[in-house]
Amino acid sequence: MASPFDAPLLAAAARLDELRAVLMFHDNLRSHPRSNELARTSRAWAYVAMAAALEDFVRGFLDELTRYINSAGLALSDINLGVVSLVAAPDFDSAASGRGQRMWGRRSTILELAGSAQIATVPGDLRPLDGRTIKQIHLESLWQIYGLAGPPLPSPLHALALRDLSEGRNAVAHGNVDPNSFGAQKPYQDVLRRVEQVEDIVLHLAAAGATYVANAGWRRR
Repeated sequence: MASPFDAPLLAAAARLDELRAVLMFHDNLRSHPRSNELARTSRAWAYVAMAAALEDFVRGFLDELTRYINSAGLALSDINLGVVSLVAAPDFDSAASGRGQRMWGRRSTILELAGSAQIATVPGDLRPLDGRTIKQIHLESLWQIYGLAGPPLPSPLHALALRDLSEGRNAVAHGNVDPNSFGAQKPYQDVLRRVEQVEDIVLHLAAAGATYVANAGWRRR
């Protein structure tokens, strides 16, 4: 059965499958004189690739949510308050940078939006992310803002996996650690397990998003 998030889901799956193949290739390259170094470096850069695949999926996931919310054509008074905060994001930014007496009027106007008949239109380029590597806090924020059902992660183990992925990705990508040394600390099977856990998280988000779309979860209850 088709999912509303098939496009970002298939893209993430293809990237993670390719990553598995690269890891397996380098791990099996026993005859090469630098096989150990290649395998370790491959495992290190796998952290960067996993984080990138997850970030791209989350961005695509949010773009799809925006498309469905906007296509509903509902008034702001019928939209949950988290989504109203997305619609009003430019106004919040303006009010935050304002000074003087007019600032208070802007704040009042923003709050009044929640009860207005204005059609809810989330800016197409708006994603409530800070641009950093995806962590548990990012997913918790998305659940709070959109009103997604269920937990933001499949299990507490996936939260630990995200922390390890974020720390490892940043260390390797920013040059804070030698990739060969980093990869030496990450056994092949452990890295494959991380790939599987990222895949679990992607599937979990896609399932939560599909339920959200099916139930018009953006409606105010």
